[in-house]
Amino acid sequence: MLAGLTSILAPNFRLLAKIWTKQWKRLNRTREFSDEDIAKVASTYHEWKNKDGKYEDEPGFCASINLKKVRELDYVLSPGRYVGLPEEEDDFVFSERFSELQKEFENQLKEETELNKRILENLSKIDYKG
Repeated sequence: MLAGLTSILAPNFRLLAKIWTKQWKRLNRTREFSDEDIAKVASTYHEWKNKDGKYEDEPGFCASINLKKVRELDYVLSPGRYVGLPEEEDDFVFSERFSELQKEFENQLKEETELNKRILENLSKIDYKG
């Protein structure tokens, strides 16, 4: 199984770092890749490895950097330092999202009150002075 994070140090000291964002699904603390995801990783790697390939850095997905850059970042190989974040447009209306979050928070507060009440009731039933 592929890991969500792949770093490859090639003999020519170029680093191809890949970090996945929306492409993965969270399943029991592991990452599951679709066939399309795997094909994209493989294709990107082969384009990068091929000197005549059509490789291009893609923010949030991959970046090809030289060893000098790795040295500048004290050899920390966290891909996010090199790959960055994908360029995404906001696909929601803030006022609508805020309203949804506010309702969710209010419901959580009500649930908290109910749970605290039940905890206190159950604690009062415990005879600890025995």
